[in-house]
Amino acid sequence: MMKRLLYLSLVILASSCSQPKNNAVTIVDINGEPLSVIQYEEIQDTSRISLSQIVEDLKIIPLETKEECLFSSAKYYAYHKYILVIERNKRIMQFTSDGIFIRQICRYGQGPREFQSPVIAVNETKGILFLGDANKSYIMAWDLNTGEFIKEIPRPYKGKLKRIHFTKTETLLIAPIVGNDEAGKYYLWEQDLDGNIISEIKAPATESWVDSDQDVLLYFNGEGYNYL
Repeated sequence: MMKRLLYLSLVILASSCSQPKNNAVTIVDINGEPLSVIQYEEIQDTSRISLSQIVEDLKIIPLETKEECLFSSAKYYAYHKYILVIERNKRIMQFTSDGIFIRQICRYGQGPREFQSPVIAVNETKGILFLGDANKSYIMAWDLNTGEFIKEIPRPYKGKLKRIHFTKTETLLIAPIVGNDEAGKYYLWEQDLDGNIISEIKAPATESWVDSDQDVLLYFNGEGYNYL
């Protein structure tokens, strides 16, 4: 199960004219149109929330900085046993849950065991990484215990993928990017580890890609998988 990460954001609301005077907000005239300007140095904190109110545990994990595992732009996936780092356009690295570098698993490229547009899922019990790619007609399975390639898992539809999940019943849920390729004709499908379709949800026909950072179609709610 992937650990949940909490992101905190600051929301600043400018009060209307009917509210008490707010020194942090002034109104200026731009070509006859009033524009609210926020003076950030005048903003005062009106509430205090302790971290213990919103999280049960906080741990900062520095990743090892040996020469072979240095990286810049990357995505991080934290699990109970290890941390996976996908370095953009370069490779996938595996660290322990304490940040110790273990190995490189896969690298960027167009070859049979390489990736370009990766989406991943993990079977933590058996230590298996499932790696999907828009340019592959199969999902790659890698052994996280040894770093060895296990096999290619066929997928029934080719095309761009948004995300994949490994379920408790040992199947794969795959959410493609809705569009005009073969996979894009579906919102979601479930398949077994031999590539056989279990169920699928078709998407309406479209000539453009339906994709957004805000559009999370498939997510894990802590107990099961929800689909919006």
